[in-house]
Amino acid sequence: MARAVGFLLLTALAGLVAYWLLAPRLLRTTAISQPNGSLPTTHVPAARSTPASSSANMSNGATIPPSSIPPPLSQEQLNDIARENQRTPYYAWLRNSSNGLVQQAYADTDRTVLIVQLAGAEPDALTVLFNRAIVPYANRYGFLHVRFYVPISPDNPQDRRLYAEASLTNNSWQLFFQ
Repeated sequence: MARAVGFLLLTALAGLVAYWLLAPRLLRTTAISQPNGSLPTTHVPAARSTPASSSANMSNGATIPPSSIPPPLSQEQLNDIARENQRTPYYAWLRNSSNGLVQQAYADTDRTVLIVQLAGAEPDALTVLFNRAIVPYANRYGFLHVRFYVPISPDNPQDRRLYAEASLTNNSWQLFFQ
């Protein structure tokens, strides 16, 4: 029995010595040459690494990976993407059929709200657009509320103000001018 215990201790001690001598050589990372010939560093702790600026990456010859994998999307995000893909023809139809009145149409962050950016504040033209394009079709594309914006000044068309709103209540659209 004593011989078996001694043999086990001797084997364990020999294994530890072999690991101590060989492990640094076996665990050392090997350098893989990059397409441009540069070699990566062999030992950089992950906790100490910091992202380099893009100008620094370009100056030292680092290359960008050929492709990336997008993060997985939730079911809600996939549904939003599918809904927006179905709405895209409606947005284009609004722009094309409005004789230049609609500059841009898109869904708000609340996906039931349609944002329509108009070229100018013309109540009669907006009423015609509302009756021909919003009332019969907006609900079919999942919109329950529409906001119409007009430019504040012709010098800067990006600055806009709320001009009118429309809401669907009790299966009836109501248009309200601000």
